[in-house]
Amino acid sequence: MINKGTPRERNEFMWGWLFILPTMIGLIVLNIIPIFQTIYQSFFKTGDFGKGNIFIGLDNYVKLMGDAEVWQSVINTFKYAIVEVPFSIAIALVLAVLLNRKMMGVSAYRTIFFVTITRVIGGMQVFDLIFMVMDKNNPALYKTQSIVYLFYQNSFVENNKGYGSTIVVLLIAIIMVITIFQMIAQKKWVYYN
Repeated sequence: MINKGTPRERNEFMWGWLFILPTMIGLIVLNIIPIFQTIYQSFFKTGDFGKGNIFIGLDNYVKLMGDAEVWQSVINTFKYAIVEVPFSIAIALVLAVLLNRKMMGVSAYRTIFFVTITRVIGGMQVFDLIFMVMDKNNPALYKTQSIVYLFYQNSFVENNKGYGSTIVVLLIAIIMVITIFQMIAQKKWVYYN
């Protein structure tokens, strides 16, 4: 394909590949390879630092399907997303409109707004610390943990990276189903000229 066409077309073809090459390498190294490694690892009971892995086949998936804690964390994650996402979008739109108006002192308002955002991010980190010190026997943990936190607990606290990988595969599957639904459904509400 590179030998066809004029010298200018070959030059454009080469430069096109050179420009997308860093993105392709990043996508492959940082996304695609880790996804396949996660799927592979989900079929094992893992030892320390990936050493001493024992192949257990679909046992992690059988355990996942019957684990009430996993399904509660999925419900918690959906509840959080259903409440938080529309609320944060509405607030962001209102604030964007307010901060984009022509008024005196808009720079000061913008500064105050962005300083407040950084404080909120710091506050969220405090929220993460609460989960870190919360005892596994605390009854509130079961009703509040997200699927990502459950993955963290299994992979890094309990050192069961195989089961943690299985939880991540479930999360990837949920995200893929939602994405496919959005891609199909968007044809009904998005119009391209």
